Amino acid sequence: MKLNLSRNRSRGFTIVELLTVILIIVILATLIMGALNKVQELKARKFTTVNRKNIELHLESYFTDNGFVPVGENVLSTEIYKALSGDFTGRGEDEPEGEIYWPELLKEGGSVLVGKNNGLRVILDGYGQSFRYRSAIDQEGNAEPKAKNPDFDIWSVGPDGLPSDLNIDSNLESEETIDDIWN
Repeated sequence: MKLNLSRNRSRGFTIVELLTVILIIVILATLIMGALNKVQELKARKFTTVNRKNIELHLESYFTDNGFVPVGENVLSTEIYKALSGDFTGRGEDEPEGEIYWPELLKEGGSVLVGKNNGLRVILDGYGQSFRYRSAIDQEGNAEPKAKNPDFDIWSVGPDGLPSDLNIDSNLESEETIDDIWN
């Protein structure tokens, strides 16, 4: 009697076929994830650039009305939050006392523009870091030697978040500051 082996064979996929399909899926997923990361990076950079320009615009309005720009104790954006939101405490707990130059900073429900650092509100860049800000004059009214621009500097520390130390001057040409976004 002649046996027909082809009929007894199951009709499933071979291990080689399954591994090939899995490999193709992994390759496609890797390509898609890479593309998504690039899109997120472009989105964060665009958000940062647009908000840096918004800060500049609102600070110019503030300067027109007051004759000066805010001067801060450090380079975090706390002082410009206080000046542009009218919230002089910087905590966001009470109604603003001063003129509001940028109402979006006061939106309830966790605006993507605003974060907190040591209990004080700061204006965030697209990477979730506080914008950095430096007036061209210091608290005593003297010229700030580290300032790059004649009125104020506003910048983002970029995707790497470096330098994270507020005492390090971001004007430095170094690996930490190569991705910083300046005005």
